[in-house]
Amino acid sequence: MEEGLDNGTGGTYPAGDPNNLVSPVWTFDTSTLAEITEQPASVKIEAGQTAVFTMGYSSISSASVTWYKDGSPLTAGEDITIETSPNSSILTLANTDSSDKAGYYAIVTNTGGNSNPTQTAYLVFKQRLAWYQFEQNLNDSAGTNHATDTGNVAYAVGKVTSGGQAYAADPNGSNYGLLSTDAYPKTGFGNGLDTFTYECWVKLAAGEGGVILGTFNDGTTTGFRFSVNGAENNISAHVRQEGGQFVQPGTASLATDSQWHHIALTYDGSAMKIFVDGSWKTTATGTVTNFAAWQYPIALLARNSRGTILEGFTGQVDDLQIFNYALTTEQVAQAYLDMQGGWICNTELPSLTYDYDNNCQVDIADFAIFAADWLESNRIYAQ
Repeated sequence: MEEGLDNGTGGTYPAGDPNNLVSPVWTFDTSTLAEITEQPASVKIEAGQTAVFTMGYSSISSASVTWYKDGSPLTAGEDITIETSPNSSILTLANTDSSDKAGYYAIVTNTGGNSNPTQTAYLVFKQRLAWYQFEQNLNDSAGTNHATDTGNVAYAVGKVTSGGQAYAADPNGSNYGLLSTDAYPKTGFGNGLDTFTYECWVKLAAGEGGVILGTFNDGTTTGFRFSVNGAENNISAHVRQEGGQFVQPGTASLATDSQWHHIALTYDGSAMKIFVDGSWKTTATGTVTNFAAWQYPIALLARNSRGTILEGFTGQVDDLQIFNYALTTEQVAQAYLDMQGGWICNTELPSLTYDYDNNCQVDIADFAIFAADWLESNRIYAQ
């Protein structure tokens, strides 16, 4: 800045005259931190499929984007594609395998050297997280989340006999297993609380039932329960997030006929469904996503209610499996049919609205029933 002073003759000195006042020279970096306009979302896929992470950004000055995998920068290669435009960047991972399971994020850096990272998104695979076959133990056949037998869980002849299986758990209501606070299901993307399937075979006599799997933190916070003929005397579940919001489906109690029945609970992030013997029974809707780590060990064949064991299971349980995604109606039905044979009616299909004779198919016989009612007309006239 330069101020032209009075030259004593009614004017001012010209610019650059040594009589003028000159301020120090100031320089400014006008670059700003790039703004992240779209965060990359976590991805859950089958192994071998393609994973895509997309982020968006806005920057006054030109900027570059670098993607990272668990803290290490990524470069494009045979199975890695990075496409960056002036306001977005897309990371594509092809032919994914176990080595790709990680956390991914991007950092935007502008010409002023200012950097801004995105949130971390995770790539996980759809998988069976835990598998309790109850082959005279409480071990996890799909991993290392074995339960500690706190009493003396008995075993009986099981329903599932394939793959060398022969036994089922018979806990008698007072015996159960304790899993660690880090066992499945647990907080975190793809760990069996955000989306899941729990399925098992159950055999009950009169008055039997209880909780298959459950634990609750202190207060009105994270909690989980999956029960068959428990305190509510129905087949039900309760999944609760921080703050108390929960989803709780329930359907009629299981037949206490001393026969094996297949039970499945699925959740896709918005709809929680209960299936019995491969058939859909009920749906509860709601979204729960904000989970905390467990404060108390997960009880297997009971419920750990803030350190107190409740609702121990009576009856027999076989082949409890935990998946980190929701099986489809067809997949649940197939799991039942693989053991039981026969066929199942998919009662969720809207076309069955016109199945008037309840034989699980819409055909000419249903049209005849409709036509007969149509011709009947059921009109009422004035007297």
